[in-house]
Amino acid sequence: MENTKEKTENTYTNKTENTMLEKKIIVYLLIFTILLVYFALYAIHNIIDVQVIKDIKTADIVYPGNTVDNPDNQGNTDNKNQNDNNSTVPIVDNNDRFRILEGSKDWNELKELSIFSELQNGHVAKGKIAPGVSGTYNFTVENYGTYNMKYDITFSDYNPYNINMKFKLKLNGKYVVGDESTWKNAGDLTQMDRLIDAHSNDIYTIEWKWVDAPNDTEIGETDGSFYTLKAKGYAEQQ
Repeated sequence: MENTKEKTENTYTNKTENTMLEKKIIVYLLIFTILLVYFALYAIHNIIDVQVIKDIKTADIVYPGNTVDNPDNQGNTDNKNQNDNNSTVPIVDNNDRFRILEGSKDWNELKELSIFSELQNGHVAKGKIAPGVSGTYNFTVENYGTYNMKYDITFSDYNPYNINMKFKLKLNGKYVVGDESTWKNAGDLTQMDRLIDAHSNDIYTIEWKWVDAPNDTEIGETDGSFYTLKAKGYAEQQ
């Protein structure tokens, strides 16, 4: 009888020990799995984050001059020079308007343009772009004045990290810079002496792309890398 009882106790003890061992193994496996998942996610994060610009500025805006002929004391009738010297006569009033718009917002109201916000492809965090990513940006030149206007819109970039950014430009649905297969540099976007009738508008679409280049990884691994596209406009009465 005692032997039977002893065997029962031993069996119970063995089962308890086995159960404890199984629980420990399960706990170890869970810890190992969690660590494995963590390191896998960390590796994926590094793969995705590499080559991504950490800080991207969209544009520095100088609003169009909105000027009419106004000779200075030296007889200078060069409106563009006058605009640079802030010696201009405004033509904007309740009835006469020349504006450049991003959606319903006047460029004059914006600190930065959202040029790199509308992605056509690529999955990166807001405010970042990466090699191969492309997108579009629409803006409107609006002349609701009572006379025809001539305007310039100039583009330039500040690109200290030599990022291979390329562009195309459409005016009212037709390419005026680049084409279906041809990409251009930022400065090529510039439009000079464009005529616009009274009570009409021009609709522009910028297409942009970070074209793959040998230095992409180096750029992505550089903290604080950025790219700035600058835009400046000027208009005068015809």
